[in-house]
Amino acid sequence: MAKLYLHVGFHKTGTTSLQDNLNRNRPALLAQGIDYPKTRKFKAHHEFAWSAGQRGWGWKKFGGSKAGSAPAKRMYQLLRKSKLDAIISSEFLSELSPDQIRTLLSSIGRRELKVIFTVRPIAKILPSAYQQEVKNGSKLTYKSWLELVLEPEKENRNKTRFWDRHSHDVEIAKWADIVGKDRVSVIISDDANPDFLTTSFFSLLGVSTKKFKESKKDVINRSMDLAEIELLRRINEQFDRNQGWDEYVSGIRSTLVKTWTQRKPSELSPGRLSTPESFRSLIDARVLKLTEGLRSLGVEITGDLDSLSKAQYGSYEVPAVIEIDNLVDPILSRTRLTALRSYKPSELIAFGIRAIIREQIARVKALLKKNSRAV
Repeated sequence: MAKLYLHVGFHKTGTTSLQDNLNRNRPALLAQGIDYPKTRKFKAHHEFAWSAGQRGWGWKKFGGSKAGSAPAKRMYQLLRKSKLDAIISSEFLSELSPDQIRTLLSSIGRRELKVIFTVRPIAKILPSAYQQEVKNGSKLTYKSWLELVLEPEKENRNKTRFWDRHSHDVEIAKWADIVGKDRVSVIISDDANPDFLTTSFFSLLGVSTKKFKESKKDVINRSMDLAEIELLRRINEQFDRNQGWDEYVSGIRSTLVKTWTQRKPSELSPGRLSTPESFRSLIDARVLKLTEGLRSLGVEITGDLDSLSKAQYGSYEVPAVIEIDNLVDPILSRTRLTALRSYKPSELIAFGIRAIIREQIARVKALLKKNSRAV
């Protein structure tokens, strides 16, 4: 019986690096009998995950897109027809509901299943998760965001979204209850040993990495520094969401953010984001509960579970002055034209059609408003 490895999470736990490795070494995996199905847009199977979860991407009320059912149907068809072992990877799969998980399992055909989770300390996830929120348009400062996420008496969308993604014990238990504990494996990352995650992951797959291609050493994909985060947050405060999600992605994320993070930080950089020491007790309480929950699950765990409580804290101050030398050049060097060149022709056509539709809808609304006044 063919095997299916589902790498389902979690967000900000080294998934992007693993997915880059899988995508880059697809031929080497295939030579060992494992298929990493090709994707149309990403290095991971996010479109499939969004489709299986019946969810979308971007701002719901301002031009965000919904995946639809087609990506999931294509993947299910491929898995039913293929006799090869396969691996599917997307951290968005961790967000599936129990019913959606059962639908997935009933749609993949007869396969031996293995579900893999990657986990790292919550204290190290928080700065990355916050930066992702800012990249998605958040206007909150880091301290304000942390208060909304960590303060037990506060309930809001930000808190709900973070813990839906990072209540690791709860999410793993959900999958274990449905697929069985013996089919679930958890890898705890080890920052002191950068190769531990990759080695452990491919060991679970029974794959030799001797013939794998290494990533290009000159490729930079770093976190934003404090100045870049604050400037983007200020832009978010002024950006009119009525312009739409596509406009934000092409005009801001694919222009400013992508350019900053693919360049080495300036000598003038104020440094990276750190979690303030004042939040340690709140984080420790969460980590203790999470660790005890994971320990009680009875699933296979690779790595040091107690390391989830280890983290470094620092001071966090919004820069009073932002040095412009490292910010202006990227803005000038990556214009809207160069950003558009990064799109596929089909994406440009779709973008143009959506822009035309929005323009026509706006004209119709204006006409109706004018007629209403006339009456």
